[in-house]
Amino acid sequence: MSQPTRFDRIYEQVYESSVTDPLEQHRHLCQVLKTEQERHEFWRYQRKLADEQDMRIRAAPTTRQELINTIDTSKLSSPDVYSRLIDHLDSSYCPWLPIGTDPARKIMYRLKPDPFSLLPHRRDPPNTDRELVAQTLLGVNENVQPRYPRSRRQANYSEESTRSAESDDSSPGFEFFQLGTLEYCRNYEGERSKYLDSQDWQDTGFAVVARLGRGGHRDAICVVADFFPMDPETGERNPIKEGDRWGRPPHPEGAQFSCATIGRRLADMGFNKVLNWENCIKRPVELVWLVRAANQQLLRSTVA
Repeated sequence: MSQPTRFDRIYEQVYESSVTDPLEQHRHLCQVLKTEQERHEFWRYQRKLADEQDMRIRAAPTTRQELINTIDTSKLSSPDVYSRLIDHLDSSYCPWLPIGTDPARKIMYRLKPDPFSLLPHRRDPPNTDRELVAQTLLGVNENVQPRYPRSRRQANYSEESTRSAESDDSSPGFEFFQLGTLEYCRNYEGERSKYLDSQDWQDTGFAVVARLGRGGHRDAICVVADFFPMDPETGERNPIKEGDRWGRPPHPEGAQFSCATIGRRLADMGFNKVLNWENCIKRPVELVWLVRAANQQLLRSTVA
């Protein structure tokens, strides 16, 4: 194993675990890297990665219009494109984007950038010989429900995927690139309000995604329900276990769906547009990892 690969794994083991206490993390690092020289090389490598990430962020789009153009026109399945875009969406200064309002113009919606707002139902990566793409890109299997008690599963849909190899994409579903969370606030006062940033924005329980066409470009803008919401007290992301708590948008009252199309492109959206939920999937769906085939096409992985 090369030293950079070893350091990457050590970083994940120490700093991306459930242990968040800095002192405990340092003790763990000292147990793994026993000499001062090793620890010095480890942190020098981490600084190098941080400098490279900073350079990618500086080269990424900086204004709302540039961000919209990048998402609407770029080949989002390309590693060169999505690595830069992920860094930008994950940065603290990436601008939020206006999405629309309810028909009565009492609620407004925005996209808060977050390239990791959704999780696949199977947390561990699939065992595959194909290239696994970044987790920002996921797939929807429409004909497979996540694991639920039998009393809450719809008839004629399997409990889980039972295929032994990657999907050939003949099954209903789609691939997407995560853009961020869909937030809303009430008491809409118009898009020119001076206080938009300080409004009481709340999570809708949906993520905004760019659905990908076969060429890897944006095909539509959709929302997908978050089946692993974050616990505000613990920071843990646990699956929703109650059958009626997922996919409830602020409008209209009583609506429930796991996926819906909200537009063709981000450039057509804004606070002067009414947000409509179209092509709704009104049952739970399975979110899966994506792999890259030899022809560079992205495939939904249904490997157990």
